[in-house]
Amino acid sequence: DIKMNYITCVPSINDNFSSGHIFWEIITCFIISIMLDMKVVYNSVWKKSRIKIDYGKCSKSPPLISKEVIDGNRSWGSVSFDKFQELNKYKRKLIILTNVWSIHPDVLLVWEKENYIKTGTYTNIFKPMIEDLYFSVNNNQQLEVISIHLRRGDLYNHTYNDGYNIEYYQNLIKTIKSQSSLPIHIYTEKTGKGTTTSLSQSGDKREYHDTDHDDVEILSEIDGVKLFRGDLSDFESHFNQMCNSKHLVLGLSSMSLIAGFISHGNIYVDDGYKKSRPNLFRNVDLIPNFQVFNSSKEIKILDD
Repeated sequence: DIKMNYITCVPSINDNFSSGHIFWEIITCFIISIMLDMKVVYNSVWKKSRIKIDYGKCSKSPPLISKEVIDGNRSWGSVSFDKFQELNKYKRKLIILTNVWSIHPDVLLVWEKENYIKTGTYTNIFKPMIEDLYFSVNNNQQLEVISIHLRRGDLYNHTYNDGYNIEYYQNLIKTIKSQSSLPIHIYTEKTGKGTTTSLSQSGDKREYHDTDHDDVEILSEIDGVKLFRGDLSDFESHFNQMCNSKHLVLGLSSMSLIAGFISHGNIYVDDGYKKSRPNLFRNVDLIPNFQVFNSSKEIKILDD
């Protein structure tokens, strides 16, 4: 249909460790498509993201349609509503978003609150869409567990310096166990080949230094706790188990946050994340199925 606009993106990061960053730009295309009545066009670079969704729902752009490249100016936060509105001026185009052009789903709730868009856009349109995109091609069977994502790897020092250390997680688990008898699964990253620590050691300029990543093993000694340490080959299965968990405690991570948006379960997030990584977590109080807690000793697991 050459009377419509079509939309795609060229992800701004193109490595195997950037599934979360790539996914933000991909899902932005789908958000724009439902808000501005566009059709999403698949880009083969999207396969770099290990968060697999149903690309069969994408369209092919008409061969005669002209292209319009829109630069995001490498801003890692979501674009403003005014910038989003500028897309309305294009007619019968294939719009190609580049250089970090993204709308994070939680920003829809901000725009609703500010009366820029219709109330219910997030809950009634976006949420069913992202669930369908993911679960139509991935396992969708709830796990009766409480899962915790412990972000490590190249952000080890960032998370630990902000207080999310072994003691924090020991206290968190103790508090959870005082409220629920469900098994606790912890998902975290190994070291070595196929991990972000390996990437850092080989020259990537991320926040890795000499640290003992094996200190996390002590958590596996707690009764009722199972530790899952993975690399790239485990990403899809671990991510799916996080999405299907009855309860999911987010890590300081885009992977965690995306799982939270997709999940049918109850999501828990530390209020301190808003300060540690504001571009990701500043609006968590607005997200309907997210429970925000103030410390590892104050998390409240919802009744089964």
